[in-house]
Amino acid sequence: MKDNLEKAFKEKLDQFEAPYDASAWESMNARLDAQQSAGGSSLLKWIAGSAAVITVVSLAVYFSIDNSQQNEVLKAENQINETLNSTEDSSEKFVSNDDNTSKKEDENTSSSENLASESNDVKVDENQNESSDDNTGSESNNETEPVESRETNNEGNTAQNNGSTEVQRQDSEVNQPLYSYVSGSISTDKICKGEPIVVRNNGSKNQIIKVRLNDKIVELRKAHVHTFKPTESGTIEFLNASNEVIDSKDFMVMELPSPDFNLKANIFEEGLPMVEAETYGDYESIQWSFDGQYNTSGIKAKHHFFSKGEHKVSLTVEDFNGCENTTTKKVRIEEDYNLMAVDAFRPNDMDPRNKVFMPIALTQRDVKFTLTIFDPRDNSVVFTTQDSNNGWDGRDERTGKMTPSETAYIWKVQLESDIPNERKVYAGTVVHD
Repeated sequence: MKDNLEKAFKEKLDQFEAPYDASAWESMNARLDAQQSAGGSSLLKWIAGSAAVITVVSLAVYFSIDNSQQNEVLKAENQINETLNSTEDSSEKFVSNDDNTSKKEDENTSSSENLASESNDVKVDENQNESSDDNTGSESNNETEPVESRETNNEGNTAQNNGSTEVQRQDSEVNQPLYSYVSGSISTDKICKGEPIVVRNNGSKNQIIKVRLNDKIVELRKAHVHTFKPTESGTIEFLNASNEVIDSKDFMVMELPSPDFNLKANIFEEGLPMVEAETYGDYESIQWSFDGQYNTSGIKAKHHFFSKGEHKVSLTVEDFNGCENTTTKKVRIEEDYNLMAVDAFRPNDMDPRNKVFMPIALTQRDVKFTLTIFDPRDNSVVFTTQDSNNGWDGRDERTGKMTPSETAYIWKVQLESDIPNERKVYAGTVVHD
């Protein structure tokens, strides 16, 4: 009976004995970490609850057995309570360790916050430095030096000084300007009116010329030029950066000559149509132009216009200052040149000049020619000559008989002439009484 009771008691206790589970303890530890301040009390409540359950079970078993076995049960219960007390002490130590760990974590958290605060302070200083750098750049942009003229030192390095960036230069470069304003050159100091003056910058690449022309200011870089045409004499002023005059050059604009001339037209000279032109005035040189093609020089000029219409005569002169000017006039020719030939003659006239047909120009010109007379009825040749003194008297040289009067005969002259712009063949009609 006793053995059966002990066996039954052991079986009951075995049913309420929780085996050790490492994962369960780790889970409990995690819950304790999450609940730092209340973690220890939760564990104690859990242990107390477990003890209460075990006590209730034990009492139930105690009352279910007879009195003879109570002493054995009490002994077992005391052993269980001692075990539970030992476990509770151990749990309190565990909770105490967790509190220390929590304190360390709080210290670490506070340290991290302090570090974050220090890091923010550093960022504020960096922003201040960046702002200082921006201010330095703004001052540089306000300099009067042009962007293309800015220069750095040979190494191109920069150094930090009190939060600002400064360009490092060698001692020899301190306070030296990156560029300078200098005087320029001009192409000439004496021009004729209408001609240009060229201003040049022949300096080095860091030299600029600033020039004032008729209240207009122009700046020129290296190898650049400026061209202008002044209408009167004046002064070219070269300025510095403050528009102060550092040099000046005078120039003279000379007036142009005013040529003029007289014309005679529709006249003949030695059997040729003639235009005569004559100028007056004292010039270094005189040049004539007729219709823009035929040139000659001298105070007087003659020219042949062979066709009727309007023609141009131009006179270009150069005075003793080297200035040139041109004047052009128009002339009108009344009729085409046709060797001054008449259109009728009288073989029986008392005046020998009217008794034969010969173009007058051929009697005055020293030119080789061939004159031919044609009968228009059959295009036959009735007369031919190469002698200006042997004109046609109206006879048919083939028969020696007089040709019919009041009939228009065709004449043709072939010239061997070298006069410019003159045609080689002339022709017309003539009748006789």
